[in-house]
Amino acid sequence: VVGCPMVYVENSPKHLDSNFEYLLQKIQNKKFKILAHARHIWSKESLQHFGEYSKNNDWIIRSYSEFLFKTNKNDSILILFEYGPDVEKSKMLSSKLNLNENIIWLPKMKRKYILELIKRIDVVIGEFIQIKNTLFGGVGYEALACGKPLINGWLFDEGYFQKKFGYPSPPLLKVKTENDIFIHLISLYSNNENRKEICYESKKWFDDYNGIGLARKWIDLILN
Repeated sequence: VVGCPMVYVENSPKHLDSNFEYLLQKIQNKKFKILAHARHIWSKESLQHFGEYSKNNDWIIRSYSEFLFKTNKNDSILILFEYGPDVEKSKMLSSKLNLNENIIWLPKMKRKYILELIKRIDVVIGEFIQIKNTLFGGVGYEALACGKPLINGWLFDEGYFQKKFGYPSPPLLKVKTENDIFIHLISLYSNNENRKEICYESKKWFDDYNGIGLARKWIDLILN
């Protein structure tokens, strides 16, 4: 299986929107910055209407609430996007758990801005589709491309990924249950050296198997 390169991070935009610059200034002093920019779809009503699999975004909000209870509420921020049919339900859940001061909601934006945001945060939380052998999408590749720890659902049997795709599975922080998210957040928050190591391994994996490495593989196939 030969994948298709889908994220390019080598160049940054020459000019950033003033509102985006303000956002970066707003979050820069936070010790622990979390981004979860997947589409919100998790309620029974939405799943019945759209016929899609749940991304279980509500797991993120509840896990973050528990994380704040165990840590310093003033030195972390969770960034979410107004994207998907369950945004209002996610906002209601956040309010119910008294998280409004620790969550920033952003409108949908172009990937070039999302990548610039990822470069400035500490961890990306993806999606948690409870279907075996389901790989992450753009959110996961964007996180790994920027060399950031990725917390994401992972229901692959041992060795299956490498057998199917021909290269090692990504060094993401694997989630099978909601509580796994909380455990990973506490670990990343508490151990900066471990976080740096995951950042290095994430970037290396992307460059070797999906970024420049994959582009070179396509060039070889075309030329030969």
